[in-house]
Amino acid sequence: HETALRRPFFISEKKTLTGAEKGVATHTFMQYTDYEKASDNPMEERDRLVSKGYLTKNQGNAVDIDKIKIFFSSPLYKRISNSYNIFRERKFLMKISDLELNDKVGNEYKNTDGMLQGIADCIFEEEDGFVLIDYKTDYVTDKFELINNYARQLELYKLALDKLYDKKIKEIYIYSFKLGESVEIIINS
Repeated sequence: HETALRRPFFISEKKTLTGAEKGVATHTFMQYTDYEKASDNPMEERDRLVSKGYLTKNQGNAVDIDKIKIFFSSPLYKRISNSYNIFRERKFLMKISDLELNDKVGNEYKNTDGMLQGIADCIFEEEDGFVLIDYKTDYVTDKFELINNYARQLELYKLALDKLYDKKIKEIYIYSFKLGESVEIIINS
């Protein structure tokens, strides 16, 4: 029995979505989609998510099916599909001081109750560890913009997730729907 969260009927839907709202639609699609069904027929899977109330009709229309197809034909998705343990939208909250950082941030939050709150878009398990994926829909012209904007955040996510799971995060990727490619964030450890 499936339970879908739906928008209240009194909220009227806008005709056009902003770039950020389109990004939310793509993230929502990736959160709730059945990966196998989406890899076979992303349009049908999008329509299913709309009919179940995970996406509004306008959100469904905002999901770029061509970009979704590129993701599901990527080497990164092939690795995900071979994993027996996939987590999506994993929320976490951890004291920054528990991350044991030896840098400016670590010194700033030492002996404080400052918290790191995050959501991991996708984590999948391979035999020798976990792989963390952050989906991005940002309008960027190259992978270096993504690395510059998000590498530190994802390094902090890795440190937190390493403390929460029995296996370490061995690799981190940003998957850019705009660029249609995965960008590896090199882990300095």
